[in-house]
This record gives sequence, structure tokens and C-alpha cells, in this order.
Amino acid sequence: MRSKYAIINSTVNFINQFIVIIMAMVVRKYLIRYLGVEILGVNAAIVEVINMLALSELGIQYSISFRLYKPIAEANEQLVGEIFTLFKKAYRIVGTFILIGGLVCMPFLHIIVNTEIDMKTVYLVYVVQIAMTACSYYINCYRTLLGAYQNQYFCTVVDIVFNIIVYALKLVVIVTTKNYILYLLLQFVQLFGSNLIISRHCKKKLPFIRQKFAVNRQEQKELFHDLKEIVLGNVSGYVYRSTDSMVISAFCGTIHVGLLSNYKTITQSIRQLINIVDSSFNPTWGNFLSVEKDKSRIKEIYDMFNMLQFFMCAVALIPILCLADDFVTMWIGSQYIIEPILLWLIVADIYMNTAHEPNAMVMRGYGMFREDKWISALAAIVNLVSSIVLVQFIDIRGVLLGTLLALCIYWIGRSYVVYKNCFDWNIGSYAKYWLGNVVYAGIFILLYCIVSHVSRYIVIGNPIVQFICRGVLIEILIMVLLLVGFSRKSSMKTAYNIIIKPRIKGRRK
Repeated sequence: MRSKYAIINSTVNFINQFIVIIMAMVVRKYLIRYLGVEILGVNAAIVEVINMLALSELGIQYSISFRLYKPIAEANEQLVGEIFTLFKKAYRIVGTFILIGGLVCMPFLHIIVNTEIDMKTVYLVYVVQIAMTACSYYINCYRTLLGAYQNQYFCTVVDIVFNIIVYALKLVVIVTTKNYILYLLLQFVQLFGSNLIISRHCKKKLPFIRQKFAVNRQEQKELFHDLKEIVLGNVSGYVYRSTDSMVISAFCGTIHVGLLSNYKTITQSIRQLINIVDSSFNPTWGNFLSVEKDKSRIKEIYDMFNMLQFFMCAVALIPILCLADDFVTMWIGSQYIIEPILLWLIVADIYMNTAHEPNAMVMRGYGMFREDKWISALAAIVNLVSSIVLVQFIDIRGVLLGTLLALCIYWIGRSYVVYKNCFDWNIGSYAKYWLGNVVYAGIFILLYCIVSHVSRYIVIGNPIVQFICRGVLIEILIMVLLLVGFSRKSSMKTAYNIIIKPRIKGRRK
């Protein structure tokens, strides 16, 4: 049942993300044409400033989700209601803090946003983004609750409808008014409309949450205890995730942020597709770990996820390396192509994040916040210091390289904690894990060399047709080579028994 919900959630999310990718690409093309690439760089830098204020969230969502898994599995509606009440109260405080903090920080915005665009426009963009972020904390809590019940697919269906409508309206606004503020205000409409429908559905599906629950003092005490452990990791996570654009903006200018963001639009869209799968399995992991005590069984599922993460990396990232420049040329023009090393660094970021995600899943499932905070702190220090130092010598490449160095800290630290605390520890099994990841990386590079070489033989006069044919060939080759190469691997058999075999039996019935 757990895997069934995870697959449903993943499938619906994939459909939504595919729609978002297509429509976002179209809208961005016209944004660049009518408003220029620099406004996109300004927005990216502003978003990272706001992410700094969102540190006040402190990891509340992860902690609350972790606490919901067990009472949901036990059908304890009273405890679910008490935890949810605590969640709503905490998020209202967060939203208020972000709004007030954002206004306090506003006079210092010019220090970070290095741009030739009129600062009045910059401040307007900032105010709209601050207001939107703050409001989201007042109304997003129902999404989290449905996600904990593994009913995220309903939220995604609502998002699909709103994405289609709002992206169409955005395109009209850009072409007819060339007003970026109106463009952002449409996101407000989407935020309120979608969450209003989701909250009503949640109350109908889970009518007990309409009742008034007192805040569970024991849960509140434990939440604060968790937050003390999470806060350092959350601050560190911000430094890792949300300082690149600010460093590039401050040292190189927002125009470079905008140019890089064109490629990141492509890669982040793919990353979001990967994250959809991972986030759909987070509640599954939480429920599984709350009842499963057999360490060998947990290790078996963990190994399966490691293999599946590698599959996603190969299927999603190798085509980017082969075709990204061709796509950018067709999409917005060859003048926006970046140097190959930058593309490889961006892809390496996604690869490393994806490959080590099973470790993060296990740690979240067990609520291992204390263990994660020091890893995150070290990674953040490495990221920020190395980025600021390296940008002086190798420009944007130094910032991206600093992020990869931080990822190495995350991967090594988290994998060690998982092997040390969650499995029957021995140095041989841990060494085998890393040897396996080295092999995976080697296979990834080998697959890239093969499909890149083969795809060059497809030469067609029409660039769009050539792009599609090369893409289809690359994906087919990757899938065939992976299935043949891994057909006898134990993790493949586990995946077949858990994911595929039950679906086949269900259809036969």
C-alpha cells in the first residue's frame, strides 16, 4: 500500500512538472525577449535573500512530518489533530516574522543586488516576493498534512489546473503589458486559489481537523527540542543552497546570474522531476521505518533506492549534457550558451544531490536531526568560504566548485551516520558502499561517452526534428544499457518484487 501511494503521487507530480517545464520555458523565452535577462538575475538574487529570512522556519515542516507518521499509521486522530494545531500556530509565527524581517532588511538590498535596473523596480519585486513568501506560511499547512497521509496527488491535480491557467495569463501579461510586477502578482492568485481548494478538500477528507484541539504540550516540548538540533543544520542548509546567486551577483553582477539561471531553469526542472519521486517516497520511508525493525531488510530497501537514484541520474542528466546547448540555441538563442565546464559543474551538483538522497531519507525517517546539524555546519562553512575565495580566481566556476566541495561533506557525513547507526556496522560494508558509488560514477561517464558519440550520427536539416530524434535515441540507449547491465543485480530484483510485480498482479485481478 505504501508503494502504491508513492507511485500515484509520483505519477501525478510528474505530469504536473512536465506541464510546468513546458510552460515555464515558453514564458521565460518571452520574459527575456520583452524584459531582458537581467531582471531574471535580480529576481534570483532577491529570492535567495528571502530564503535567508525563511530560516525562521527552522525545519518545522520536517519535524512535524516526522511526528505525524506514527499517529497516522496508528489512526490516532486525537494526536494528529494536536500536532497539526501546533504546526499551524508555528507557521503563523514564521509567516509574521518573514514579513516584518523582510521590511527591516529592505534598506540593505542594494548591497547584494548589483544591477543597472532602476532600484524602484527592484524594491517592488522584493516587496511582492516577501509578501508572497510570508503568506504561503499561513496557508500551506494543509498540503503538509495531506502529504503525511500520502494524498499529495490531490494537491498536484489542483496545481496542474492552476498552472495551466496562470501560466497562460502570465504570457498574456508579459506580451501585452511588459510589466514584471503584474507577472509576479499572478503568482499570488495561484497561491491563494490553489491553497483554498486544498484546505477545503483536506477538511472534507479529514473532518476531525475541523475540531478545536489544544496544543499538545509534550509534543511542543519535543518539537522545541528537535528545533534546537535542527536550527544549525537549517542555517547551514541555507548557506549551502541559497548563497550562490548572491555571491555571483555581488562579485560578478546580476547579468551573470541571469545567464546562468537559463541553464539552471533546464537543470532545476529536471531536478524537480527527480525530487518529485524522492519526496513521494519520504512518507513511505517514514512509515516503513516506524514499523520495520529488521536492519537487513532496511539495508535491502536502502540499496534498492541507491540503484534507483543512479538510474534517475543517468536517464535525466546524460541527455542534458548531450543536448542542453542545442536546446538553449533553439529556445532563446546561441548568444546565451555557457562554457561546457559550467554545465558539467551544474550537472555534477544535481548528480551528487540525487545520489546521496537515500541517506537523507533514512535520517529524516528516523528523526536524526542532531546527527545532521554538524555535517550541515561544516558543509556550509566549506561552501561559503571556498566560493568567496575561488570566485576571486576563476569567477563563476569557483562558486559552483565550492558547492560541490560542500556536497562532498554532506555525502560522506550522512552516509557514515546512516551506516554507523542504522545498519549492522562494519568498515567493509561502508567501503563497499563507496566503491559502488565510484562504479556508478564511472558507468555514468561511460554511458555519456557512448550515447554522445552515437547521437552525433543523427544529422537532420531541421534542428527541432534533429533534437527530438537525438533525445529519443539517447534515452532508449541509456535505458537498454542500464536494464541489460543491471538485470542480475540483487537491487534490481528487489525493485521488481516491490514496485513492478504487485502492479502486474493487480492488473491481472
